[in-house]
Amino acid sequence: MSQNAISSLGYCAVHNNVPIHEITKISDPTLKSDTPDTTSQDNPRGFKSVGKGWKTVSPVTITLNDVGSTDNANLWVLADAQTSELWYVLDPMAKGGGIVFTGFISSIKRIHDDTGKPVAIEIIVTSQGPIDNVVNVAAGLTTPWLSITDQTTNALTVTPTPAANLWAFQATAYTDTTGVKIMATAAVGTITVAGAAATTGTPTSAIPINQGQGAITTIGIVVGEYNKAPRVYTLTITVGSNHS
Repeated sequence: MSQNAISSLGYCAVHNNVPIHEITKISDPTLKSDTPDTTSQDNPRGFKSVGKGWKTVSPVTITLNDVGSTDNANLWVLADAQTSELWYVLDPMAKGGGIVFTGFISSIKRIHDDTGKPVAIEIIVTSQGPIDNVVNVAAGLTTPWLSITDQTTNALTVTPTPAANLWAFQATAYTDTTGVKIMATAAVGTITVAGAAATTGTPTSAIPINQGQGAITTIGIVVGEYNKAPRVYTLTITVGSNHS
């Protein structure tokens, strides 16, 4: 994960229980009311008066590193289909809370460096109605928290050791690892791993990872509860060396 993304790690966006990874910049929406002119000829003391008009919400702009992941590619699919989803823009996990609204990706583009290489993606998410504040936060993962194996159930070491108030984890896979199985535990709520529903305390099916020594795959884990902001966790898998 880049240093820019690490510095922004506390703030995140989640759509349909799928977190957006490698965010480097995010803007909160602005709620604004129209103020129609209601001035009449007999206004007291000659002051102009205004009424309360329609309310609008400005779009949310999100910039993320272009890591060539499946999740990033899916953003283009969602934008093309104008898919409406439930979106959360969340404060740092240690603080909790955020906002929630229904919206869709109304704009998406790649940002290139001076050599023409794509390095980032910018998306604009437009709200289709009101935005609501979410104060309460899901409890999240509980002991034994999180474990991971390769596709043949060989255990991979997760660092740092999973515990309360930790949100970002790493693991190193061998070059012959084609996928990982993740077992997440939550006493309450629903768990989503890599965009698919998961059962607490039960390993997922093998999730494919990028191949080749040094390749990186980022997997999102979301724990949600009704009328609460979800807890979002990031697991970064790096392909290391061969089995000795």
